[in-house]
Amino acid sequence: MESSIRARLDTWTQALAIKIILLAAVFLVVPIIFYRLFQIADAQQTELVARTVEQKGTLVATMLRPHLERFQEQSTDELQTVLNGVATDGSSIKILVRPEESAPSFLYVMSAPVVSADYLAEEQRRLDELGVFDRLAPTCDGRADPTVRFTNPAGQPEVLTSMTPIHVGQSCWVVITSQSTQALL
Repeated sequence: MESSIRARLDTWTQALAIKIILLAAVFLVVPIIFYRLFQIADAQQTELVARTVEQKGTLVATMLRPHLERFQEQSTDELQTVLNGVATDGSSIKILVRPEESAPSFLYVMSAPVVSADYLAEEQRRLDELGVFDRLAPTCDGRADPTVRFTNPAGQPEVLTSMTPIHVGQSCWVVITSQSTQALL
């Protein structure tokens, strides 16, 4: 009789051990599966946001191209009005030009929202330090990495989302779009 109880107890203990092992496996495997799924979803979302803001920059450049082609004939106020209409809250658009292919650097033309010339000069210096303009020179055909982070002269963090070159005659125009990190999130 004692061996019968011992056999039942061993059987029950083995069954309980198997259940505990299965339960532990579930508690270990399920979080790993969920973590991986969340990781994949986050990567997809990040790629979608990056592609969206880059396409927005390309769309802005496409909208500005006719105005840049007629830059000599139209007033700067007209281009500034168009630029202000395109810029949304939290975004910043800057237009630079390299007048000739042999010119050593880019010149700021205007931005939206409108900022002072000192602000633009300081921002150009910071972007130069990051090597952003080197990526476009000397042919002005390249596209910069659309996720360059920098701090603007006002001390606010921004993410450079696109730099789109536009060739008009001998000039190379560059439309830079950036987003504040808060607006981007």
